[in-house]
Amino acid sequence: MARIKNRNKLIAITTAALLVAGGGSAAFAYWTAAGAGTGSTSTSHSKSFEIVSAGTTDAALTPGGVAQIHNFTVKNPGTGLQKLSSVVVSVDPTWKGVVSTTGGATCDANDYAVSAPTIALAEIAAGASVSGSFTVAMNNLDENQDACKNVSVPLVITAS
Repeated sequence: MARIKNRNKLIAITTAALLVAGGGSAAFAYWTAAGAGTGSTSTSHSKSFEIVSAGTTDAALTPGGVAQIHNFTVKNPGTGLQKLSSVVVSVDPTWKGVVSTTGGATCDANDYAVSAPTIALAEIAAGASVSGSFTVAMNNLDENQDACKNVSVPLVITAS
């Protein structure tokens, strides 16, 4: 029995030695090389924000009266994130106003006060919207403001 153990031990040692010797003497050959190449990709472009004003259901403006609340949304129609950095609301600067037919002053942007909008300035995901609001009031000036009766005041909302 001792002979079989010694014989198995001898076979295991010989096999291990042959594997180490055989693996240690194996040779590998290869070429080295270097190279360079070019490629490209493309980027999208920003799209203008879409602004929708919900208008107001408040009472019509009167000199010194209650301000109207206007709600609006700014939508990102693009395919990637776009940062909303600023929203500005004003009476359209190209509006010439309405000339009084009763001898009063002209109704123009000076007759109205527009508040800074309240809105979260942040990145807007593709297809998403954020909501905001602002107020419009009619100033109570020391002059006849009859020219402002039944006037539709053009407002401009600019988002960037």
